[in-house]
Amino acid sequence: GTDRKVCSLTSIIKTNLSRPGNTGKWSLAAGAPGTASFVNANRDSTGVTGSVCGTYNFIWTESDGICSASDTVQIRF
Repeated sequence: GTDRKVCSLTSIIKTNLSRPGNTGKWSLAAGAPGTASFVNANRDSTGVTGSVCGTYNFIWTESDGICSASDTVQIRF
């Protein structure tokens, strides 16, 4: 997905990896300055809110039941 810089603690994240029929989930990578909450972590495009300003890396992990792949999106709140 596309990395972003926003001037608030809320943003939209989207992956370019999503394929029809696959299942996926967003997670917060280790090392973030705070916590994050997702509107719906199981959607390829969703709202996310960071608890404090800083750089967060979000990982979309997707599987078709046999293979899996991931995409990292960085957001600077």
